[in-house]
Amino acid sequence: MTAESTTSEIAAYMERAEQSIQAARQLASSGYYDFAASRAYYAAFYAATALLLSEGVELSKHSAVIASIHQRFVKTGRLDKEHGKTLNWLFELRSIGDYGGVAHVSSQEAEQAIVAAERFAECRFWPQDKAESAGATNNSCPTVQGLTGGASLCLENRKAFTASLCLLLPLPIDAIIKVHSGVV
Repeated sequence: MTAESTTSEIAAYMERAEQSIQAARQLASSGYYDFAASRAYYAAFYAATALLLSEGVELSKHSAVIASIHQRFVKTGRLDKEHGKTLNWLFELRSIGDYGGVAHVSSQEAEQAIVAAERFAECRFWPQDKAESAGATNNSCPTVQGLTGGASLCLENRKAFTASLCLLLPLPIDAIIKVHSGVV
């Protein structure tokens, strides 16, 4: 996979994450809490898949994606432990929503899942010098630590999504700005 196709693939996964959050909100507001929880999980799953792609890791099985996020990011301290717990919880809640039989996701759990998925998918990190030159206003991400070079790919909200979706991705800043401005 070329750097350009990887960037496009990552952007596509992050767009799916955004759409899944929006769908989860609509489903929850209509009383479909099981399905809202499932969409919330998928938002986090797509964001996790994109993050792994940024490291050159291409996985499709849910268990493999979750395990790799823990191994590569949580255990190394590059991603906060709470993010790892969130991903696990969303996976478990999705199982109840999709396969629970008589067990169902409550409205409160669905709302918590949506918020948790948004937090999992969002990161407002830009390296300090590049953030200022690109005009970014929020350049800190307390959950991402130990970065070595590179920059971050930021996909701004073009719809109703409330946070920037970012991934660690070793790209030159001009490529990031192209993606950021929608010129891919």
